[in-house]
Amino acid sequence: MDITINIGLKSYPVVVGKDLLNLLGVKVSQLGFKKVLLVTDSNVGPLYLKTAKQSLIKEGLDVAQITLPAGEIYKTVAAIELIWEKALESGLDRQSGLIALGGGVVGDLTGFAAATFLRGIGFIQVPTTLLSQVDASVGGKTGFNLRQGKNLVGAFYQPQAVIADIVTLMSLPEREYYNGYAEIVKHGLIIPSSGLLDFLDENKDKVLKREATFLTELVKMNVAIKASIVTQDEKEKGLRSLLNLGHTAGHALEEIGSYKTYYHGEAVAIGLLIACSIALERGLLNEKTYLQVKNLLQNLNLPLRPFGDIDPKIWWEKTFSDKKSASGIVYWVLPTSDYQALYGQKVDFAEFRKAIASLRKGD
Repeated sequence: MDITINIGLKSYPVVVGKDLLNLLGVKVSQLGFKKVLLVTDSNVGPLYLKTAKQSLIKEGLDVAQITLPAGEIYKTVAAIELIWEKALESGLDRQSGLIALGGGVVGDLTGFAAATFLRGIGFIQVPTTLLSQVDASVGGKTGFNLRQGKNLVGAFYQPQAVIADIVTLMSLPEREYYNGYAEIVKHGLIIPSSGLLDFLDENKDKVLKREATFLTELVKMNVAIKASIVTQDEKEKGLRSLLNLGHTAGHALEEIGSYKTYYHGEAVAIGLLIACSIALERGLLNEKTYLQVKNLLQNLNLPLRPFGDIDPKIWWEKTFSDKKSASGIVYWVLPTSDYQALYGQKVDFAEFRKAIASLRKGD
């Protein structure tokens, strides 16, 4: 059963299942496209570009392709420009579409290119990583990084469909596979009543084995949680800020590591523990939930602390370059044990420093 992201005239389906790449052409044709540009990267292209392209051609579509370098450091305006130029060279018009075949970086770049090429053409997300299937491909956030920070330029631009083939998760390197679980833990923390944290605890063996039925259900659960928030607040005026849990400290950590040291999920995992530690000190989160989150992250091969010593003051200052700051104040999201997480929370440096110290001690 498809999940609908219900945003009025911009509503679209999220389709999750096995072997969907072979049906890509059928689904794209149903959306009315005749000509498309397939955008992928150097990691995903060798694995899935041929299958996706053959499926499209089989349905009579005119298909062009471009392969970008893989990695967060290439999430730049230069990459966007390559997509624009290829789209022009391939004769795309306003009835044409872009298809993002890859992880979150490819999805963000392709979405922004679609939002701006000819002042906006359609695009489809075909996420191939766990992180992009459960989070990045849904909700319409697009953009790229600047030297000063992550995702500082972008647009809210919804895809016309998300097609998540869980077969692509089987080929992920172990580090990339577990990288996606930080966002899943985040969703469970945002809405404790979802039961997502307990679901992860109860299916540790299926996580390890990458059991297909389990992964299908897991992706659908996460998409449903994100949909419940995005449909109420498409452009992050309030409620959607909840999805930034763990990202304030996490994005700053990625920047400190020059987008090379930490995978996004690894940085978010550490950011989640910092937010949980602050919430624990404030009495918002009980110790049982805190320990459950910590143990889950550890069992999911995600880091519990930075890979090396970082000056708390430098880390703190980096949070202020985050796009979510307003009037010189960074508003945090803090989890609770029993109710929906809280957004718009002010955190001071002393709290932040104490939380970092708790990570160092392994408390």
